[in-house]
Amino acid sequence: MVTQELRLTWLPLEDNNLKKILLVILVLTFQSNISEAKTSTKSSIKMYEYCKHAIKKFNGEALDRVKSAKNLVCQWYFKGMFDSSVFVEVMNNIKSGKNTTEVKQARLNGMCAPKNISTEQWIRVFVKYLDDNPQKLNRSASINSAAALKKYYRCKR
Repeated sequence: MVTQELRLTWLPLEDNNLKKILLVILVLTFQSNISEAKTSTKSSIKMYEYCKHAIKKFNGEALDRVKSAKNLVCQWYFKGMFDSSVFVEVMNNIKSGKNTTEVKQARLNGMCAPKNISTEQWIRVFVKYLDDNPQKLNRSASINSAAALKKYYRCKR
């Protein structure tokens, strides 16, 4: 019977701590290759590319597996930003004693947008902003999404 556990018995090490250290080094070595598959939001380049696939999907275009995965990365990123921003706004309203059902605008990352803005609409605004401002692709996705909302959705006083 083949066992699935990892054994380092082939190592001429007497101390189990040394075996553990070696195992950690091996994991970290391979982990660096795995982490390259992650999407960084330090610059907007990848997120912009991925969100263009999301817009194609919104428009009814069929996507292959890779483009579908990129579409989902974009949608999940913006859905998470949207949900966390709305949560913060609701918590701020509760703290200040405001009625959360009377809010006409959702405050998202310090910018105002219609209360019923969808993730799709936010993605479209983000892509349009970067289509119009390609020199800003080197900024983070969160900064560019906030700048896009600020440009297209000014807060009403």
